[in-house]
Amino acid sequence: MTCAFCKVKSYLVAHPYFRYRLPHHAPAGKALIYFPYWRFKGMLFSCLPAGIQNRFLDASQQAVAAPLFPVSVGLRSQAMALKFVNPDTDGWFIKPNLPFGRLKTPFCRVSTIVRVQEFYTRPISASP
Repeated sequence: MTCAFCKVKSYLVAHPYFRYRLPHHAPAGKALIYFPYWRFKGMLFSCLPAGIQNRFLDASQQAVAAPLFPVSVGLRSQAMALKFVNPDTDGWFIKPNLPFGRLKTPFCRVSTIVRVQEFYTRPISASP
């Protein structure tokens, strides 16, 4: 994306995606297993009859279906300083098997609900 004012191109690229971990306080030498979550951080835009609305999103969702783990890390990814995962990071990493596209589904539903509510709150005309 290029800024129209200053002509700076702003984007980050990682192949296939950035990998972060939450900080931990495990004793040194303790074998850790990292459970994967997808994270979406960005803007959500909704086109409504009343105009375009936007809001900032920072959400996470499991990248592997597992009932023993929370569906989301909640506010942890926003409140804690995440660490980059690099080749020197010790531990076992579970490979994601759910697609990242699955994360956007709840936001699409929210957008649809808002549109339906907007439709039903408009005054109904007496004439056809």
